[in-house]
Amino acid sequence: MKNFKLRVRIFFAFPTQPHALQEVVEAINNLNPGAVQTASGITQSQVGIQKLHEAAHSLQTIV
Repeated sequence: MKNFKLRVRIFFAFPTQPHALQEVVEAINNLNPGAVQTASGITQSQVGIQKLHEAAHSLQTIV
């Protein structure tokens, strides 16, 4: 009987699965631009840090 109830629940939930899957795909697509911006920001930070290291090294040689 428990197995039957589970099958009935799955059967009635089946029509909503494509809609739920579409929502997941849309959510992932909405996250992608943010991930690209984050990666770009990290790259810019790395460049800035490298320039700071170079400036610090230059100041050490002067002093």
